[in-house]
Amino acid sequence: MRDALTPQPARLGTRRALGRVRAGAWRPRLAARWANPWRLVLLLAFVQIALWGVLSAHLIAAPQNDSLEQVLLSQEFQLAYGKHPPLPTWLLYGVNQLFGASIGATHLLGALCSVATLLLLYTWARPLIGASRAALATLLASGVEFMSSGTTYFNHNTVQLPFALLTIVLFHRALTRTRRVDWALLGAAAGLMLLVKFSAVVLFAAFALYLVWTRRLREPRTLRGLALAALVCAAVVAPHFIAALDAPTASGGYAAQSLYPDHLDRIQRLKSVWNFAISHAAKVAPALLIFIWLRRRAPPAAQRSEQADALRPFLTIVGFAPLLLTLGIATLAGAFLLVGWGTTFHVLLTFWLVAASPWAVQAPRRVLLRAALACIALQVTTWSVLTANGGAFPNLNRMKPYLTALPPPELAQAVQDAWAEHSGSKLHHVISDVRTGAALAVAFGGVPRVVDGRRGDFEAVLPSAVAHACGSVTVASSAPVADPQSRHYAAWDARFAAPTVLSVVEFHHAGPGKFYIGVRAPAPGAICPTGL
Repeated sequence: MRDALTPQPARLGTRRALGRVRAGAWRPRLAARWANPWRLVLLLAFVQIALWGVLSAHLIAAPQNDSLEQVLLSQEFQLAYGKHPPLPTWLLYGVNQLFGASIGATHLLGALCSVATLLLLYTWARPLIGASRAALATLLASGVEFMSSGTTYFNHNTVQLPFALLTIVLFHRALTRTRRVDWALLGAAAGLMLLVKFSAVVLFAAFALYLVWTRRLREPRTLRGLALAALVCAAVVAPHFIAALDAPTASGGYAAQSLYPDHLDRIQRLKSVWNFAISHAAKVAPALLIFIWLRRRAPPAAQRSEQADALRPFLTIVGFAPLLLTLGIATLAGAFLLVGWGTTFHVLLTFWLVAASPWAVQAPRRVLLRAALACIALQVTTWSVLTANGGAFPNLNRMKPYLTALPPPELAQAVQDAWAEHSGSKLHHVISDVRTGAALAVAFGGVPRVVDGRRGDFEAVLPSAVAHACGSVTVASSAPVADPQSRHYAAWDARFAAPTVLSVVEFHHAGPGKFYIGVRAPAPGAICPTGL
């Protein structure tokens, strides 16, 4: 018979279990159950879409101007939009047709661009280096800023991410299999990448360097494949280039002005190259730091293998050449570089780190689990900081945020009421800035059409004769300057001059509360062009 001091079986089992927990015996079981490579990649994809897509769409009060610009452009389908190639705008236009115009769609599409890039990286790398190492490269890639907080921008740089990696994958596949269908697919992907942004030519230059380095250009089969890819690429981009001939502002002109702005001298443009390099180092720093931390516990990869020898030159040249070419050419040519450019320069960085660098590692499941936890924690922390600051990272150099909250939906009805008070005809055109205009475009659903009044090709997009015949409403979130002699007076302020009738509406519950609405009724006897 046991006395009260004799341990009971249940208690003994509990003590043994606690001992195993203290000794860390639970870790192998947890790793075996949850550190499945594909499962971790899918978990990361879910976190990306939930944070940067769904939650950002509902909680970020001040979306990025680039995203709002796309909202304005996507009110109608065109083969050429003037400033940039059209594919990102086509994507948003298609979403508008299916689900209605929405600023939240820009967040979701941006997150999907990142997720598509990560899933494609894993799918491509898995047969080359194994599922575990491919998953590690994919997890680390999410630590690059362009793959996380950068997706709050739905612009050409973000949309280019999956198309750039797709082009790289098909280039590798074409060189490996040397089939005509693979070369044709490469040409189609290259054409789509050009329709996203013309900076794709930098990646194509990296392809050329790789072919020269490996002497593949000497092979007739490779030359025939390149010719086929070029023909398919030309066929894909031809409709846009033909339409761009009649566009009011060509993409090439915008690119030239962006690279060589008139107000900056060569020294200032050279400084921008340095800032560009420093910025890109900062954008990949989180992924690098996580890799350095993991490498202390990860076994090194085999020093020599046929597969590693084949991958190393491809990942090195194609992965690093775009950045180095951009920095070198910009320095020599005296070009200006914006820090937000070059989102695709790092899509192969983590693949190179894991599989082809001198510090290449294996990826046992315990390392994968640590990588997943670290990368997800980084995503949550980054998202929390950015969301708490209204949609942008805190910047100590600025005294106030440069992004403002969007106007409330009631502004659209106030615009309609102001127009109805002074004109009995249909309202065709609303003129505003990007932030106010995007909110109005969503509320109007494209009818009336909202035009960015500060775009450089405004006269071509909305000619004075059309605005005179149809009338228009101009909406501003700040008071227009009435005195033409004032140094603050700009062309924008002229839209509020007589015979415009000015009214002011104020909202106290959300966003910038006061808006100035200028109504210019149709000219008496003028006929508004049909179809507007």
